[in-house]
Amino acid sequence: MKAEKKLIAGLSAAAIALSCMSFASFADDAAKLNSFEATKENVKILGRAKYMEEADALWFGLTDAGVEFKFTGTTAVLNIAADSAASSDSSPARIAIYADGELYKDTTTLVTPRDYEVKFDESGEHTVRMMKLSECPNGTLRINEIKTDAEKIEPTAAAEKKIEFIGDSITCGYGVDGTSGGFSTKTENGSKTYAYKAAQKLDADYSMVSFSGYGIISGYSNNGKRSTQQCVPDYYGKLGNSWGSFSDGKFIQKEEWDFSEYVPDLVVVNLGTNDASYISSIKNDDDLKESERQAFTDTYEAFIAQIREANPGAEILCTLGIMGQDLCPQVETAVNNYKTKTGDEHVNFLKFNVQNTEKNGVGIDWHPAPQSHIDAAYELLDKIHELYGWELDPDVNIDLPVEYKLKAVTDKDISISEISTKGIPVTVALDPAAETDVTFTVADENIAGVSAEKEVESGVGGLNTLGATDEKSVTVKTDAATGEATAYVYGNNEGKTTITAETEDGLSVTFNVTVALPQDSSEPDSSSEEDSSSVADSSEASSESQADNSSSSSSSSSSSNSSKANSSAPSNSNASPDNNPATGAAAGAAAGVVLLAMGTIVASKKSKD
Repeated sequence: MKAEKKLIAGLSAAAIALSCMSFASFADDAAKLNSFEATKENVKILGRAKYMEEADALWFGLTDAGVEFKFTGTTAVLNIAADSAASSDSSPARIAIYADGELYKDTTTLVTPRDYEVKFDESGEHTVRMMKLSECPNGTLRINEIKTDAEKIEPTAAAEKKIEFIGDSITCGYGVDGTSGGFSTKTENGSKTYAYKAAQKLDADYSMVSFSGYGIISGYSNNGKRSTQQCVPDYYGKLGNSWGSFSDGKFIQKEEWDFSEYVPDLVVVNLGTNDASYISSIKNDDDLKESERQAFTDTYEAFIAQIREANPGAEILCTLGIMGQDLCPQVETAVNNYKTKTGDEHVNFLKFNVQNTEKNGVGIDWHPAPQSHIDAAYELLDKIHELYGWELDPDVNIDLPVEYKLKAVTDKDISISEISTKGIPVTVALDPAAETDVTFTVADENIAGVSAEKEVESGVGGLNTLGATDEKSVTVKTDAATGEATAYVYGNNEGKTTITAETEDGLSVTFNVTVALPQDSSEPDSSSEEDSSSVADSSEASSESQADNSSSSSSSSSSSNSSKANSSAPSNSNASPDNNPATGAAAGAAAGVVLLAMGTIVASKKSKD
């Protein structure tokens, strides 16, 4: 399968049934796909991988191992086969494919072999990265072929720095995508580990050599007995370690790793958590516990020597502590003993803080949650910068995506009992605090209005003729420090409505608004009725007086006209009032003007008498 054009031989019945695609056009499209081998001349190898000439495939299985390449075109297809362990229903291999740096596919290898297609919207230079998110014991993969519509594919550039991580389930990302249940490759995610995140921030290439449950002298044990089949030093020189095999009968742990294929600048070791579980499970025998601690120290020191032999020019940083610090003193002693005996000053120790489960939660089986991995990554990065002066890339963000929430600060039930130029505050807060726009919208502006102002003027631009503000919605920016945004609601008319506060990203909070004005604001004042009756009586008296006084015709005529206007006021006042409280208030004000005028007439009549 060299760089030659190949025609896809078969068509499915479904493809033949497509009326919009002729056989000729399908064949033409297929013929445009060129076939390439997944060799280091064509792809960048991620982690430990070996091209098997007899199988004509690239073989790998360790966490985050895979390939990356670039091409000019629109389509890339990777044909991937899984071994007998990786194709199981319960724990298949989990893989991720990235297109131009963005996650394109996150899937499992339940079907094998299988084509994984990446399709870009536009033709151009594109990058494809494929990596195995789950760990090696539960299966390995082979890339049989890469097909693209380009004339060639090329490896992406190597990074300036290279790191090798040696670890256990923590480095594998055990349970990072879950919170309950037991082990499953479906909840393992090597791209979320402290190791992968640290490599990203340093713009460094990486290689992971990690197996869940493995240790230095013992794998995980809770019965006081060593689990000697799960010791990392036994597999450090291998391509991997898997329970599964391919149809050719090959097991990956039978393949030696060529250390010249990947020469790290730094080796980070994070082992001892499972050894601590074993030693702590020894009951009623303190002497045995102490001797096993010493055995751990001695074997760890020997493992440092093994790492040094394989990587003569690398810095070595021994770490422990994310899931417990029980054997941290022994790791530090092993480091110091090795340095004293050999004079090798390029070996150091980092004691991680124990994961903050109260703040970050936990993954499955008490393993670190995503945020705990981030915290550990920053601890490791600080130590690397301190020891070796490696700079962090400020443009690389390894933090988790922020999940914002919009919360009500003021009461979500708002009651309005009067029409006023002063509004009632409606406050929400973005958590965590950040600056963004929040739009407050009233469902029924006939009931209430909203404004960004705490107090508005009556009339145009402020309270309208009905009493509320003219605005149905208003946009307010949250405070960057507190995350709060406040709008003000004004009563308009009796009834119920809602106000919804919504961010640009669709977060929202709804408030209930009830406008219930006092009874006397919508009923005529009883004193006004009495005043109207008095005026009516005075009006009648005024009419009689005008009839007797014929010497002043112009005054009589004026009084007669005033009398007619005033005599209508009581009649209108006693009519059925409008249910709108604002309209009723306006009518009351009009009646007051008429009553004032009639009072003047009455006073004038008395002065004449």
